[in-house]
Amino acid sequence: MAKVFHDANGEKQVLDLDAIWRRQSVPEALQRALLLAAAEAHDAITRPPPGVRNMSEWAKQQACWNGLKGRKLDYDEDFDSCLTLVETARSTRRAARATEVMTEGINAQTEAVSLGAGFWNTVMDWGRSERKLTPKDMQILQICASMPRRIPTDFQAKHAMDLLARLKDQGFEGGRSQ
Repeated sequence: MAKVFHDANGEKQVLDLDAIWRRQSVPEALQRALLLAAAEAHDAITRPPPGVRNMSEWAKQQACWNGLKGRKLDYDEDFDSCLTLVETARSTRRAARATEVMTEGINAQTEAVSLGAGFWNTVMDWGRSERKLTPKDMQILQICASMPRRIPTDFQAKHAMDLLARLKDQGFEGGRSQ
């Protein structure tokens, strides 16, 4: 697998792992490439240079990998169908991360709203009495405590949920209320 990954990932193209994930299967062209590379790896490991007696130790050495890495394999023409442009792969990762951040924000906002204004008032009172709140913490807790008149943004809700976890670590044991 390392050989195929090494050969496929260049300056302009890389294996299209996202397409494999979406399909939930390995394309036949990639399967053939893996079999070809496996046969080559077997040859590189089982035919070490003169003087090397222990193949399992040889297989762990950087020199073995360097030898395999340097071998030129003739993958099928359709192997290119398993590749994507580096920039496309980067864009896909960025888009996935943006979606993840958005989902985290929505989940935090949902949780903050479901806890209710009364709960956040309790958190604010406890944090204030224990001197555990920054001015930013107070500002966000005031927004959470004023629901439904004001609803925290996803960023504010994430901060509130992180603050709640921090305060619980510092001894807050307030219950849920609406």
